[in-house]
This record gives sequence, structure tokens and C-alpha cells, in this order.
Amino acid sequence: MKLFSLSLAILVWTSGAYAATRKPAPHSEATLKQNQRHCIDVFGRWFKDQRVLSDVALSEIDVNEDFTQTLREHLINNLGALSSYEEFLKLISGNTLSTDCCMLSKGGLDPISTSITSLLEDLDHNAATFIETLCQSPLTNVSLNNIEERAPINDTISKQTAALRMLVSDPNPFVENKRLFALGNRLVEFCFEDKTFPQHLALYKNAATYPVLRFLNTTVWSTLVGEGWRHWHQNALDELQIAAQQGKDIVYIAGGADLYQFLRLGIYNVTILDPFYPTQDRYYSPGWEFLVASKAANKGLGDEIICGVECNNVKLVRSKTTESDYFYAKLSNEKIAKIRKSTTEWNIVGEDGNVLGAFTFKRCPLDQDDLVYDTNKVFVASYDEMICLAQPEMIDGWGTNPSLLDDRFTMIIKQFRKPVGKSFLQNLRVASMLNTYELKFIKFASDPT
Repeated sequence: MKLFSLSLAILVWTSGAYAATRKPAPHSEATLKQNQRHCIDVFGRWFKDQRVLSDVALSEIDVNEDFTQTLREHLINNLGALSSYEEFLKLISGNTLSTDCCMLSKGGLDPISTSITSLLEDLDHNAATFIETLCQSPLTNVSLNNIEERAPINDTISKQTAALRMLVSDPNPFVENKRLFALGNRLVEFCFEDKTFPQHLALYKNAATYPVLRFLNTTVWSTLVGEGWRHWHQNALDELQIAAQQGKDIVYIAGGADLYQFLRLGIYNVTILDPFYPTQDRYYSPGWEFLVASKAANKGLGDEIICGVECNNVKLVRSKTTESDYFYAKLSNEKIAKIRKSTTEWNIVGEDGNVLGAFTFKRCPLDQDDLVYDTNKVFVASYDEMICLAQPEMIDGWGTNPSLLDDRFTMIIKQFRKPVGKSFLQNLRVASMLNTYELKFIKFASDPT
């Protein structure tokens, strides 16, 4: 992953808090046949690391003693990073807090509580007002912009991710991380929805507001990509479950092996369009190669993936595999890969032997025609992949163009509380160009290949 991607991973989501709530039953290798794998061997990363996060009403966060005590700890523990971010400390404290005031009295917390309560209220109900508050705060500052332009990017990211924690402070890291996920949702909507996109665009017109843009970019990336890439929003899964119940076909753009939640929820008709670049295997589950290819003479027909009660006791049976021509791709390691296009179908079979549906893996690059509107199709993608789908090829996009989409086109985004449409993607495309050539801070997405 590029330097900026590693930098933003400073926002650490405690792995213990994100351990799976229900672990699959252990299995014995001796019970498996040569052509069988246990679901843990194929989807194990998602059992271990993935969470489903419901939305949080930020305006209902109680800025109480627990909150302020944790805020105090964040301030003290990150004083090095925050020492150059006095502008933010003044924002959240009504201009009463500076970097040399880490020992807070009870009385000194009152204006902080008032300021943060107001900021969270705006974030929840009117993110445009929140941004306007930032624009009228010490964060909008030509001198600060000059400092941030000269400073190492890592330093700017460190102070901003530390600052974010102070806005959603809670002694329980899991609660804090859910709040960050919700906060990222509010701000990404501000950035690219039609209603507020002009206000976002206006921030690029004045260098004094570039510190606000950097804060926005760090917030959205760190909450929805940096670690949030692996987690699902409950609303997104609810939408997909409804679509599955209606008999619609789900098309998962660059979904890799991220299928555990589908198996758990009984979402059984999914087409995964993904080139499965070998340099991207850190985003897949360690069994991904078994899913998309087999070296057996019969191409693995009859291979099985055995699931337990956590996935409704179904099994996946490789029922079809075809190969066609090759495609070439320049990877993030600068090498050119030659990859054979293929289609692999896995029937999902219930305990009674009935076929309940199928996961179909199409190993190929995404094409504009793959995004043709169809009332019987539902498109889904992770936030990171949505960026690559929307932005121009010259800045690591995939060559698809949102302006060519049907006006009725919508897409469910794995980390979002609501789907996005054509105009959202078009706005994102414009902003990605401005971000790359004007702000020159961090990219919206991580490496796409």
C-alpha cells in the first residue's frame, strides 16, 4: 500500500474490540476430503476481522464525565501530535483550550462540553453547518495552510486522526469506532451529495480553507477506507437482504472473497466482478485462489466448501468453470501481469441437497457495460472500489465514466448508510481531480491494482 495509505492507518481500531462476535466451530482436517475446504480456510479473515456496524445518532452522544475524561486522555496521550493543532483545540473548546493546557479543571471542561455537543448536533442533522463552523474557526487560516503544505504528510494525518477521537470520545474503543464510522458517513455525504457538493467545491477556491479540506479528507479516508474497508454498514446489508428476498441479482464490484455476511444472511445469488490482482491479496481472504481457479485436470468441478451453523450449514459446490482470453494489467508494484479471464460458479446447496443459489466469480477488469442499469440487478461495492470506478483513468481510475450511467443507476456501498446514485459518482469524479491537482494532499482511494 502506498505511503499515504499506511499513514492513515494511524487510526487504529482495536482488534480485540473488533473480534468476531460469533466464532465458527473448530473443524478437523481429517474429516475433509481432498476436494473439500472448510469455510474458515476460505473466508477466515472475515470471521476474525469483520464487523457489521449500525448507524449512531451523533446528536445523542452524551458529553458527560466519561466522555470528557477520555477526551482528556486523548489530549495527553497525543500531545505531541496535537501540539501543532492549536486551531482545532480552540474550535472544540470555544477558544479556551491551547496545547499548553492539558491539565484540565472541571470548570475548564464546561465550554468543551458545550462546543462539542453543538458540533455533534450539526454533524448529525446538518453537516453543511458543521463545515461552515470549521470555515469560520481558526482552522480557516492561510498561515496554517502554509504550515501544513510544508509539513510531512504523516504529521498532518497524525494530528487530525488524534483530533477526530476527541470528537467522539468514549472509554470503550468499540463504541468510539462506531461513532467514527457514523461521522465518516455524515461527511462523505456532505462531500458528494448534490445538495452540499457546491459548498464542498467552494473550499478549493480559497487556500485559507485547505486545512478544512485536509481535515475532511483524513476523516473520510480514515473512517471508511483506512480500517473501515473491511466492515459492513448494517443498512447496506439490510438493503441487500431485501433485494435477495425479491429475487434480484446482486453484482458485487471487486468484491473479492468478502462473502461471509452473505452466507450468514442467506444472500445466495451474487456475481463477483473482480480481476483478482495478485498484489491485492492482502484485501482478500487467504482462500481466494481456491475460489477462482483450480489446477486439477477437471478444473476443480465438484470441489466443496463446507459451512457450519454460522452460515446456515450450507455447502458451496464448484459447478462450472470456463476460461477465455488473457488480459493485462499494470500492478501497484509497477509490474505487468498477464491474467486469464475466467468464470467460476459455485452452487450453494442446503442441508436437504437443494440448490439455493450461486456465487459466480468473473475474473476480469470492470467494463462500462457491466454497469448497465437493470431493474433486476443491484450493484454493490466497497467505498475504495467506488472511488476507482468513479475517478478518471489518469488518476488510477478503472476507465469507467459515471456520466455514461443511466440516470436511474444506484449502488449500495458497503460502508454507507444509504445508496448512491449517478450524480454522487459524477461529483466524486470532479472532486478527485481537484484533490489531485489542487490540494495535493492524499488520494481518495488506496492503490487500485
